[in-house]
Amino acid sequence: MKGYLRHLKSEGIQDIYLKYYVAWVEQFAKFCEDRSMDYWDTNSLMDYKVRLSERHKSWLVMQALDAIEHYKYWRRGQLEESYEFQIDKLVACLNIENRSKRTVSCYVNWLKRFMSFLEKDKDWAVGDLECFIGYLAKDLKVAASTQNQAYSALSYYYQKVLLIDLGNASQKLKAKPKSNIPVSYSEKELQKIFKFMSGIELLMVKLMYGSGLRSGECLQLRIRDLDFKNKLIRVRNNYGVVKRDTVLPACLIRLLEEQVREAKKVYSSDRARDFPGVFLPESYEALGDEESDWEWFWLFPCSSIKAASVISDLKRDHHHAYHLKNEFKKALELSEVNSRSNLDSLRHSFAMGLLEGGYDIRTVQVLLGHQSVKMTMRYLKARQVRSLSVLSPLDQMEDD
Repeated sequence: MKGYLRHLKSEGIQDIYLKYYVAWVEQFAKFCEDRSMDYWDTNSLMDYKVRLSERHKSWLVMQALDAIEHYKYWRRGQLEESYEFQIDKLVACLNIENRSKRTVSCYVNWLKRFMSFLEKDKDWAVGDLECFIGYLAKDLKVAASTQNQAYSALSYYYQKVLLIDLGNASQKLKAKPKSNIPVSYSEKELQKIFKFMSGIELLMVKLMYGSGLRSGECLQLRIRDLDFKNKLIRVRNNYGVVKRDTVLPACLIRLLEEQVREAKKVYSSDRARDFPGVFLPESYEALGDEESDWEWFWLFPCSSIKAASVISDLKRDHHHAYHLKNEFKKALELSEVNSRSNLDSLRHSFAMGLLEGGYDIRTVQVLLGHQSVKMTMRYLKARQVRSLSVLSPLDQMEDD
């Protein structure tokens, strides 16, 4: 409690009252422990206040509540410092393994939520992880994919930072997706969606459908990734390495060439104002490659420039994902197309279109960039479901 005493003194509490403040905090802790109540819960403090009011004068009750509030304020500060230390260790482990910035951000976010849920900075156990995952699944009713993402992040933290073996915890804590059949669009549905979109967002969704791109892959396309001559698009990972080549739709070439010219205008404007360039892939950032290289410029640049790691270092980012998702969501609502679908369904529709066009499963796997053909096999199941042409016995009876 030495730290708490120092905090009280810094808050101007006189020395003659310090021992009473400590006693009230200890008594409240015992009160909560005997009744299996949460120390941090406001209801616990209210119950304690009622009990005190029955036995003590009002000024003593006020002193006790003040002591407890001071302690909670001080303790939260201690927890936050410890949390930052744990987060720094997690980030260090992820950086050593060259994990992407997106993965680091995701894992850090889940660790913050986990620690906030537990409200403690040490003595973590497997049971704590089970409790948090159970809270996500039962109380918040998150999707299976969200539950598994949380488990992946926190299991990494347990094993790499805390060095705690989770044993067979994954069998209990990882959720099984309700359905493994991807949602895709028919040609009529796509035409309806396209009708309610325009501008750069319409071009992007058409490109995602026509090339089988994920939304992030489309947003992060560079000028050098377009091969108009061979009608190819090069898809890179976060480190700038080409993961795969996919088809560039011939019907979009004219629109894409126009988009390249628009991007060139933005690029020239940035050069004229001496802005340093765009955000480069992580490996090229580390090497300090020339950022003003036109070929590294975004195909879909953002309309504004934002700060990078330091205030004076301003860079051009790609078109914001929020605007694309928002415009697509509006189009879904206006077109009254399947509300369970999202931008990923454009990529699924690309795969379904190839299969229905007679292309083999291996070709689809290569164009989508799946490491295992098992992932691509999902589309065969979806195709079988969509192409069922069985006549219902009731329809047969009605015909007779």
